[in-house]
Amino acid sequence: MMKRRDFFRSAAIIGGAALLGEAGTESEKDSRLVRGVDPVNLEFPFASLKDFLTPTGLHYVRNHYPVPNLEERTFQLQVFGRVQRPLTLTLGDLRKMKKKTVTVTMECAGNGRSFLPIKAKGVQWAQGAVSTAEWTGTPLAEVLALARLEKDAVEVVFDSADKGDPKKEGQPPGLLSFNRSISLTKAGSPEVLLAYEMNGQPLPPNHGYPLRAIVPGWYGMASVKWLTRVIVTRDRFDGFDQTIDYAYWRNGEDGLPRLSPLTVMQPKAQIATPEAGAKRSCGEKVRVFGAAWAGEKELRSVQVSSDGGKNWQEATFIDKGIPYCWRRWEWMWTPKVKGEAVLMAKATDATGATQPLTHDAGRRSYMINFVQRTPVTIT
Repeated sequence: MMKRRDFFRSAAIIGGAALLGEAGTESEKDSRLVRGVDPVNLEFPFASLKDFLTPTGLHYVRNHYPVPNLEERTFQLQVFGRVQRPLTLTLGDLRKMKKKTVTVTMECAGNGRSFLPIKAKGVQWAQGAVSTAEWTGTPLAEVLALARLEKDAVEVVFDSADKGDPKKEGQPPGLLSFNRSISLTKAGSPEVLLAYEMNGQPLPPNHGYPLRAIVPGWYGMASVKWLTRVIVTRDRFDGFDQTIDYAYWRNGEDGLPRLSPLTVMQPKAQIATPEAGAKRSCGEKVRVFGAAWAGEKELRSVQVSSDGGKNWQEATFIDKGIPYCWRRWEWMWTPKVKGEAVLMAKATDATGATQPLTHDAGRRSYMINFVQRTPVTIT
């Protein structure tokens, strides 16, 4: 049971976003949906989607454990493992290195969990565990080059300062820190950052202050917050959050199922407006509006249906294509028949991969990109 003081501490984190530097201007009041208070989990109200960039005070928050109390003056990043030159870096050291800003659409791997046909454990996200922001920091590749990788290096593990009991089956005894690995190939990509700014300001506590990883194109669990250790390994990392949690079933070349770590985001389109249950008038021109993304791939198209998937029409992109970012889209519709209409949207990436109509059970409660149904009433 949550203690009284912890409840009020969590409430302060949620209700007092302005004090944490997350609320932005008065026009950007925190309207996020509360999906958890211990730890804090906040959902971007997707129906409010308007601008390309998500204000910091509206960006979704996914925390696994309580926010750690870190200070810039005492912060150190340890870089070690299969390197020739282990490093201990301060935030000042990182700021003196090459600086880069990337714009990234980040999506929690469990986004849409509340729409699964069978209720699953985990944060009950609807559509809003996805947001787009600008991140500024040092390219990870610069730090790894300074550390001089050994020839047998295979992966890079991000380890965080937040610790807690995941209360899930299969976890090792004691408290865990959240950690994930990425391949050496991905780690060497120039867009992967050790970020210390979000939307031009220092990271807020809920977004990883003072330092976090940003791994564009991969689900949000790879962008580890409150980063304190970068560990280069010569073996595949098989930590709890890599192989037990945030993993899915796939069939290997031998046809046998095996758990594999989640990595790249899947193509997905979501309708922001009209919302499910909305009413519109027969003969009225309706703007169907939303956003779509495809992880590391480019988007080819978004198609929209107003009859539950029987017929599909091409939507129009509002934004130009930017790597690792969503594109807002719209489709104008004039309903001609009264009654219930079911709107649906699906994205297709440059390789031809498109959203499925049903959820793949092998993905468990992750990678939820099946086409969602948005019923509206025409009067």
